[in-house]
Amino acid sequence: MSEILEIYNLDWEYLYDMNRKQFYDESFLEFKNKWEVSRKTKRVSIITMDNLGKILFQWRSEDKRQNWWMIDKSVWWNVVKWDSYDETAIKESAEEVWAEAKIVGNIDLVINSHPKDNEMILTKIDYIDTFYSKRKISECRHIQPFMQTSYLWRYNWTPTYEDWEVVSFLKLTKEEFEEKLVKEKLIFTEDIKEMLEQYRDKLDSLLSTII
Repeated sequence: MSEILEIYNLDWEYLYDMNRKQFYDESFLEFKNKWEVSRKTKRVSIITMDNLGKILFQWRSEDKRQNWWMIDKSVWWNVVKWDSYDETAIKESAEEVWAEAKIVGNIDLVINSHPKDNEMILTKIDYIDTFYSKRKISECRHIQPFMQTSYLWRYNWTPTYEDWEVVSFLKLTKEEFEEKLVKEKLIFTEDIKEMLEQYRDKLDSLLSTII
């Protein structure tokens, strides 16, 4: 079954609905020909940290067209028509790591939470009306704008990816990530580098309750 997305222009005006694959194919060609993209859609991005202070990353499959064989966000996906950002975050968490997500109202509730096995405590930490996602497609570079809602996630168990897009996952402390970033900068997606820098204070708040 194809996924239908709501498509907007860069002024946040709704244009029409479109099949996900068609939208990405057209966006890639538009950027390739004009070096800019005129449309965007909605997505969620989730950063996770366990009770030992380690951030969870996904290692994308080499078979993927976009950002193949790169280390990326814990969970992300497009918001399909009729779904909300929260519904998408819950659904994709369940589909990708086989866990039950619970959304709470603010980061303090995440900091003070004690997740059960196979439970994730999520909170919305940001909404960006135009987040420019920098991607690698084959040997080309591509920029795709999104209306993005970001979440911070806490858990205390070992998740298992059940997604063909993901080879495995990687757990790193913030210090280990920064050290690996210096040595192997190109293996991380631009999205995850930008998000970890942008939400450093929120990660630090969560980390301070662990160490």
